[in-house]
Amino acid sequence: MPRRKPTLALLAGSRALNAKTLAVFFEKVTGRKVTQEEIQAAKTRLSRASNSHRLKTAQFSGTSVRRQGEAYKEAAIAYPMQCCVVCGLQIATCITVAHLDQQAANNSPDNLAFLCWTHHWMYDAGLYPISAIKLLRTHWQETKGVPSHKARMKDAGAKAAQTRKRRATARKAVETRKANAMHSKKGR
Repeated sequence: MPRRKPTLALLAGSRALNAKTLAVFFEKVTGRKVTQEEIQAAKTRLSRASNSHRLKTAQFSGTSVRRQGEAYKEAAIAYPMQCCVVCGLQIATCITVAHLDQQAANNSPDNLAFLCWTHHWMYDAGLYPISAIKLLRTHWQETKGVPSHKARMKDAGAKAAQTRKRRATARKAVETRKANAMHSKKGR
């Protein structure tokens, strides 16, 4: 599938690019020169769309302000193991609280999960189902971040002992064959 060329509005949304850098980059990518007025108009449209989206989100959730602080407190009380439920990342500055039903006003513990920025975005994009996030959240709370290999390693000791025994037998057989070969050469 061919990559789509970025639009001016998409590039204008990047806060890291100033207007001149944005113009040069857009020209290199699309092959079309862009004026400063076009860039400013794209940024204005983007800003209006963003503000409109915030207003719609606030009206939809029934609140005028997101209560992210309250959500974090509720999640911290309900889930003491604060790590990304997908990858296990435990760096506090990289952890966010995801509202599983996408409703910012719903801060019930069952609706919250700690996710790193990457997996939060992936969840919001619909790449992880709610049931998977809840299952992983339960797993991390039960294990407290300590890996458990019991299911995979239940008979590892016995298998290791058998392997050592087979290797010792094989070494002895090799030595015996070498000794027999030496004796047969001397007898000729």
